[in-house]
Amino acid sequence: MIIDKKGKVFGKINIIDLLVLLLIIGIGVFFGLRMNSSGSQSGGKQTIVMKYYIEEVNDFVINRVKVGDALLDDGRNVSLGKVTDVEIMPSVSWGMTDEGEYKKSEREGFYSAIITGEVEGTIYENGAIINASKYAVGHTFVLKAGDAKLYLRVYDISVKE
Repeated sequence: MIIDKKGKVFGKINIIDLLVLLLIIGIGVFFGLRMNSSGSQSGGKQTIVMKYYIEEVNDFVINRVKVGDALLDDGRNVSLGKVTDVEIMPSVSWGMTDEGEYKKSEREGFYSAIITGEVEGTIYENGAIINASKYAVGHTFVLKAGDAKLYLRVYDISVKE
């Protein structure tokens, strides 16, 4: 018989000890497989081009952003690579006319901008995963670019060709 009168398997090991040993092995296998699957995601990293759009920013702030500046998600403390391009345009400001209609206008001393950056990450069906943080088009957050701090949104996400 496999279990003897004393509750030992093959007369050598207690049944409770065997169950505990199997449980420990099962937990080890579970975490081992889990680590292996997350490692395969990081193996598929690509260079991602992310564009960030800001409708209205003071001229003295946007003029501080330069190609080569480090990009950082200020709220999550996530590195978002480096600035590769800064496109500065007239500001976009919306105001209501006397007739109750919204009208687009510009504000003196303000600009809109598209900041382009490159970062290593993974594309997934809803956007990009950068350093374990998910980003999608329309995502709003505070971005540090060099020594400038801007409240903006993700404008575009693509893989560098």
